[in-house]
Amino acid sequence: MIYIVNVIDTRSTQENPIKPRIVAVTSDNLSSFLAKNVSSETYCMVSTVESDSDGDDCVNTTII
Repeated sequence: MIYIVNVIDTRSTQENPIKPRIVAVTSDNLSSFLAKNVSSETYCMVSTVESDSDGDDCVNTTII
């Protein structure tokens, strides 16, 4: 399974915006990626990419 991970920096402000990083990660690497990228200054939003019954891709979003 493939996950789309948005790494968001909490230090971002309106005056000093920091763009989120968007990364595609496999299920094998998700745990180590989150361990390296979640801190007191960042959090990650993880979306799973999966096929539904009619073959279209759908995205489910959760915050970790």
